[in-house]
Amino acid sequence: MKFETEKKKISKVNLCRELNYKVHRKGEEFNCVKPLNNRDFPRFHLFIEEVGDVLKFKLHLDQKRSSYGKESIKPSARPNAHSGEYESERVEQEAERIKRKVKNL
Repeated sequence: MKFETEKKKISKVNLCRELNYKVHRKGEEFNCVKPLNNRDFPRFHLFIEEVGDVLKFKLHLDQKRSSYGKESIKPSARPNAHSGEYESERVEQEAERIKRKVKNL
């Protein structure tokens, strides 16, 4: 699921913390994760990009670890072989929670 909010004066690392996410990977695509229980999976996976005065988000729910091999492969070169939910009710609810939280920062 993709959505946007107004950019706030907060770093992406601190934004992740405010949203109760953990930084997963910095670099070409900044992203963070939020496990749904005390295990690695299932988890929400959130990508954040700053574009001008806008924060662009990409959110999905990983049900299990990807099965496409090494994590060192660039995301653009990876085959689409994971069990991510992109438009489910749970993802929509989490997106709305994130929008409300960012609005109140």
